[in-house]
Amino acid sequence: MFYSTDIADSNLVTDDILDYRQREERRNKTQFLGPEGSQRLMMSQAEGMEYYYELPYIILPREYRRIPYNCRETIPRHFEKGWDNKLAMKYQVLSMTKKLPLNAETKKEIPSKTDLKMGCRRMESLAKIYWRAKGYNI
Repeated sequence: MFYSTDIADSNLVTDDILDYRQREERRNKTQFLGPEGSQRLMMSQAEGMEYYYELPYIILPREYRRIPYNCRETIPRHFEKGWDNKLAMKYQVLSMTKKLPLNAETKKEIPSKTDLKMGCRRMESLAKIYWRAKGYNI
């Protein structure tokens, strides 16, 4: 399937892209982990959709972009008691990972303790704003 806002974009779909998609559709997307003859873990890959363009209408609001990726959470639609405690626990767990002997690249991906704490607080604040807008008295 191909989505576009301009018919001229259909020229961008080359035979190479179509061949690749057909090979991917025929590929076995189920794998097994563990020795044969014993209990094994089965993994199945969902159908993937490839995006070649940025979608300008799917942009995170500025308030969420300021939150480190590690601290972002999906806000429950309805108020959940203790959700803010979960964010506090998340901060503690993430800050402990800073102390672990990780490789250099992984350590760079984890924000500083200050940024983690601020990110979890911002996430909590945005959740409370969201719930208040839905009529909860928080």
